Amino acid sequence: MSQAGHSEFSTAAYVALVRELLGHGYAVRGFADAEPNARHLILRHDIDMSLEAAVPIAEAEAALG
Repeated sequence: MSQAGHSEFSTAAYVALVRELLGHGYAVRGFADAEPNARHLILRHDIDMSLEAAVPIAEAEAALG
C-alpha cells in the first residue's frame, strides 16, 4: 500500500537511493564499524516481510559492492 507522498517499493528505486547516498560520500558500515563523525549507512533488512525480495535485493547490493 502507498502512503501519501510515498511510492511503492521497487528494487530499482532502492538501488537508485543507495547509489545516490554513496555518491554523496556515504559508506555502508555495520553497527560495529560505524564512525560517529563519518557519513555512513547501516542497512538492515526485515526479509520476513517478503522472502521473494530477499534474493534480488542481495544481488543488487552485491552489484553495488
